[in-house]
Amino acid sequence: MAHLEGFSDRTIVQKMLAHYERSFECEKENIDESRTPLNKNYAPSRSCGQEAYLDSLLEEIPTIKSTTNILSDWIVTLPRNKELDDREDEFFQATYAWFVKTLPEGERSIISAYVHYDESQPHLHIVFCPITTTEVTHNTDIP
Repeated sequence: MAHLEGFSDRTIVQKMLAHYERSFECEKENIDESRTPLNKNYAPSRSCGQEAYLDSLLEEIPTIKSTTNILSDWIVTLPRNKELDDREDEFFQATYAWFVKTLPEGERSIISAYVHYDESQPHLHIVFCPITTTEVTHNTDIP
């Protein structure tokens, strides 16, 4: 199952970024902290941090309205399927690779890609800046 959500409010964006990386500012409700070390990020390490990287992408955009969606999050939940029990990592890696190939600016637009194993069902957050400076053309590889 997949779900897309967009955010324009800076305060909510900051809370979501904290949630993804499990920083001390995030709410720990529904999180099994003993399993948090199992979480992983498939995106390239952004040494400046998620928010600073997002800001660097946004600086390239000439005009951004207060209602503009500046951060989007695809949540892809691991299917409850016994055949995937030993292949969870493979599933999430393939999912990440598909998004890199599909997003107009590829991996450059991805802020982070955290898999959360510390909640009730493992899921991947593909967090990206939806605003692009690249001309978007029709991708025939998308079903």
